[in-house]
Amino acid sequence: MTAKALELYATQMFIDGYPNGRQANYRYMLLEEEKEIEYFNQKITVPCYGVEIIREDLDQDDIYSIEKNSIEYMTTYKYKVVQLIKKLYDNCVSPLHLIDIAGSLADEWVCDFDEILNDIQAQ
Repeated sequence: MTAKALELYATQMFIDGYPNGRQANYRYMLLEEEKEIEYFNQKITVPCYGVEIIREDLDQDDIYSIEKNSIEYMTTYKYKVVQLIKKLYDNCVSPLHLIDIAGSLADEWVCDFDEILNDIQAQ
């Protein structure tokens, strides 16, 4: 399966200090993909979710710069990433700060992959 990106939130704001009404669009994306993991000599496909933030700088209606950053394969639980994206949107987090804000959560959520593999083994 190829990665799907679903835009959950978007906002537009004026960029301080720039003349002529320059603006930036912020887009907060849910990344959805499947990952194949080898577990006890068996290949298992698990759902994976991540986040991407895109900032498009606009001069009038023309995009002159795009910044983006993402964290793929954060967790196997969609609801966790949806809640995270809502917090990122509410706090207008930029692509430059995504890793600073969400990197520690990605580290914590690694155990979600173990949980799903253990659930599969128990069946």
